[in-house]
Amino acid sequence: MNVQFKTDLENARQCLLETYHLALTYGDPETHNTEKYLELAAKLSQINETAKRHDEALEAAKESRTIDDFAKEYNNQVSKLEAKKYNPKNSSEYKSFRDQITQMQSLQDGDAGRVECDEFVMESEINVFDPLTKQRMKNPVRNTQCGHHYEKSHILEAIQINKRLRCPVAGCGNKNFVEQKHLKDDNLFKVRLQKIAEQEAAEED
Repeated sequence: MNVQFKTDLENARQCLLETYHLALTYGDPETHNTEKYLELAAKLSQINETAKRHDEALEAAKESRTIDDFAKEYNNQVSKLEAKKYNPKNSSEYKSFRDQITQMQSLQDGDAGRVECDEFVMESEINVFDPLTKQRMKNPVRNTQCGHHYEKSHILEAIQINKRLRCPVAGCGNKNFVEQKHLKDDNLFKVRLQKIAEQEAAEED
């Protein structure tokens, strides 16, 4: 699948999550309809699956010797793939989106300090600072190899300069080099950072 296409789909999911967060924070009850957001997430998963199936059909047909043979084989493969049942709500992307929506609802309901999942820690233990620059993170990414977070632009720049960079968090036991494929945007963590910043600003006032 085209890399840009995959990136665009992921950006669409992130925008959807951020829109949901804004709706929870500032919108009226009508904008809180979770099912609408989940339906859109399911459509994105369906688009992703359709693109994957067309890629498979192209791969199977590329050895054809003539245009007519190519078209025939491609259409044949598409028909076979389309016959396969697919439920977008069973996809990992959809389930991840659904879980993040649930976490956002918990945060909005005032459960910010509760540990809901092994992936999340108490608010008091969250490190809001980027381990590379020591500046507050605004657009965090999560290293799926160890679970640590970094500011997106800083870690991407760092691994471009040093291909053998390991997790910059002191004491991290992960010995693998940091790779872009292991860095995932973490919108829920971003929301938590925003809430901490809002709480600190309120306390200062």
